Amino acid sequence: MSTERLQTQYGQSTEHNLLEGTELLVKPVSEINEAIRAVNLAIEAKNIDQICAAVRGLAQGLHLPIDGLDSQEQYLRSQWEASPDACIDALRTACVNRPESDIIIQSGRDVATLGQGTHFIEAATDSENDERGLTIRNAKGDRKMSTPPGERLRARVTVGTGESVEVMTSNARLLIFSILHEPEQSSIKIQPGDPPHARYLEVKDDKFLAGRHFPAEMMGDPSWHELRLLPNSKQDGFEHVHPHMRLVYVTAGKGTLQTGTTPDCADQTFDLFPGKLIILTPGSWHRFSTGETGLTVQPVHPVTPTSGASANSHEMFFGTWSDIGDMLKTIQRGATR
Repeated sequence: MSTERLQTQYGQSTEHNLLEGTELLVKPVSEINEAIRAVNLAIEAKNIDQICAAVRGLAQGLHLPIDGLDSQEQYLRSQWEASPDACIDALRTACVNRPESDIIIQSGRDVATLGQGTHFIEAATDSENDERGLTIRNAKGDRKMSTPPGERLRARVTVGTGESVEVMTSNARLLIFSILHEPEQSSIKIQPGDPPHARYLEVKDDKFLAGRHFPAEMMGDPSWHELRLLPNSKQDGFEHVHPHMRLVYVTAGKGTLQTGTTPDCADQTFDLFPGKLIILTPGSWHRFSTGETGLTVQPVHPVTPTSGASANSHEMFFGTWSDIGDMLKTIQRGATR
């Protein structure tokens, strides 16, 4: 049994032993967080010169290839002239921000009490052929769910201020990612297997399939989804970076993850296998590769720049940047979706 608390967004994470095989990419993130804050301060000031300077600083802080940076600034200025409000809404989507929060990760328990925040839960077993059961208890009573052998069992529980929820499993182990924040309202959603809206989207030359599981209820809230990387695929040419922390939990298959502070991803290489947890700090460049089995991972996003369950607002299309053009596309999507 293990519990670990991580400070996110504006804090500095430290090494820890959470699960066997856990890896944490630790590097200073203050430059990136300051750059995101600078963009948001410029937005609040409604000053296009400050906005352009702040966006340039964020691109440089993320070590984005800056070809086209001047044309992006021209685009921003043209958007501003056409509609300052639309431009501001788009920038808020690209650089979504919320106050500092903590993450608590729990593994190996069969019962847990959850307080205020958003909690992503999986009832995990040693074998894919085991049945899984889950009970979630709050003031209104019990919610129970079980799955036949081979089906996954996941839940999202949002707990409001002053409330608590108890989670229990009798035949599995709980893996819980808790993001502590102040949600708008409490809710419980349980999903066995793949929900109907998890339409897997072919992305980047069929190298991976992105399926939505638990989207953010509001922009900036946490989210959780599944990513399937196809067998014998390499993300060469799709090295990318995210402006916010992501937790990547491996559920099936094998592969590798290369990471670095620059797009060559030359600093560290991690072997990936079921049960492994990788914590990517903001601005960590990375790329995946797989073997014959492919690879399935579940990214947890403590901060999500989208909301809702439509394919057009999938997290994989927002806040995933490989160059300055991707950053620009995020702003364009924010203005048009």
